[in-house]
Amino acid sequence: MGAEGGLNAVSPWVLFSDFPGSRFCSVASATHTKSQTQSLPVLPRKMPKNILVCADNSPASFDALNWATTNMYQADDVLHLVHCYKPLQPAVGPHYAYVPSEAEQNSWKEEQKKILLDFIAKAKEANADVKIEAHLVAGDPRDEIVLLGEKINAAAIVVGSRGHGAIKRAFLGSVSTHLSHHSPRPLVIIHHKDAK
Repeated sequence: MGAEGGLNAVSPWVLFSDFPGSRFCSVASATHTKSQTQSLPVLPRKMPKNILVCADNSPASFDALNWATTNMYQADDVLHLVHCYKPLQPAVGPHYAYVPSEAEQNSWKEEQKKILLDFIAKAKEANADVKIEAHLVAGDPRDEIVLLGEKINAAAIVVGSRGHGAIKRAFLGSVSTHLSHHSPRPLVIIHHKDAK
């Protein structure tokens, strides 16, 4: 390929690998001259991405974090780590009634915050320069993750899957399955394989 070859020595397809998904762009003509090549527009600088990673202190969520920091995160991106928890609920039985106090709710919230802080530490171990925003959210993880993904304009949501069978997913409810049906954002599901 000589210097005068211009674009006629280049494949008629150019791959842009910016996430989400690779896009192919057809080159207008394979017979550009050198002067025409110099006048081609310069591609804009890559915009930083907001990547949402779900944390629940399971091996699958650590796999998702590892995948996101290794394969998706680039300089200037922001890794949003979210941990959703359900507040303590009142319970009533035949011979008892339980209503959690404010102190119990605060203690429960602090326990959940520790899970998120541990997740942040793991992210920093994987990449010391990673930019992180942490989100501790009370509510149903399935709904809250969809809402947060929209709020931060996530380029992708990365979630771990524990590998439950179809019956367990149907009864327990799978966050990853719910997100695949209800989130308009690109979704990456990382399947955890137990060491057997």
